[in-house]
Amino acid sequence: MGCSLAVTLIAKGGLLADKCAGLIAICPKATASEKELKTLKTALALPEFVFNLFRIYDRRGGIASNSVTRFVGSNATEKARKLQLRFNKESQTPVWRRMVSGTRLPTEEEWTSVKCPTYLLAASEDKVCTTKEVDLIHSWFDPAKRSGSVSTSASVGGSTDSTPSSSLSPSPARTRSVVKKCIIPDAGHGVMYETPQVVNGLIGEFLSGCVAEVLSLGWQLLYLKEDKWLLKNLEKWTRIQSVSPRIGGYINGSGGPYVKSPFRAMKTLRQNDPNGHNPVEFGGKWPDVKDAIDISHEQPPYDPEAFGGDIKYHKCESPLYAKPG
Repeated sequence: MGCSLAVTLIAKGGLLADKCAGLIAICPKATASEKELKTLKTALALPEFVFNLFRIYDRRGGIASNSVTRFVGSNATEKARKLQLRFNKESQTPVWRRMVSGTRLPTEEEWTSVKCPTYLLAASEDKVCTTKEVDLIHSWFDPAKRSGSVSTSASVGGSTDSTPSSSLSPSPARTRSVVKKCIIPDAGHGVMYETPQVVNGLIGEFLSGCVAEVLSLGWQLLYLKEDKWLLKNLEKWTRIQSVSPRIGGYINGSGGPYVKSPFRAMKTLRQNDPNGHNPVEFGGKWPDVKDAIDISHEQPPYDPEAFGGDIKYHKCESPLYAKPG
């Protein structure tokens, strides 16, 4: 429904046709088959209490019920399944019926009249809006059929990605410059909460690369003034040792030999630190470090992609530290 509303608003003649800078359609639906239309018509015709009985029956089994597995991938975590079950339970039948009765899928003409960078995201195990839907929508933008458009595609962990032929200014022109698609593996229709890191990363890359450079984390950290939300106590941070010696300990308590682990403790980097504790200069000062492991819950006040050398950035919520090679 969200994709349908968005395209309707920014298609030719839509209320936001001249104001939209970019479109990201997550699990969109291109067409509805006769069987799907008949099923929806039957569901809308049923008395509400009968429809609710079907919903209760569909939720048998809790997080392993059909109501959940229909929307998440086969390898979905328990947390994602619980979120889906909660959403299903809190969804009200009258609201759903009004939503379905008022939803209209955009036509091919409406999709292709969108004049802004477009990103089509799909999930490999989506049973509600399969990858064929995204393939069909993407085919509508075939350069052989539509002049003035560049069509590229990508697949996470699959086929290669194509880079847009030209970058856009912060205020992109109203002519389309790129139409991309991406198939996210091991996820269902609930891809946004099944693999949020992957979705957020893809969206961030698309926005900064195809819509406006000012939307990238690197640009914002470089040109925007640091405030208390990025670094709450600069003076305290400055006094802390930047990187510790390799963490070690005695084997079998104090009686065994002292052994150094492959880890170092490191304080949070700053994007523009003049003393070298920034991702660009960090690799040169610490050549033995090959992996930077961020265990915080918040976004770092630096651009992880700016690490020099062979350092790889890892975001995880576990007690690990910067690891030498």
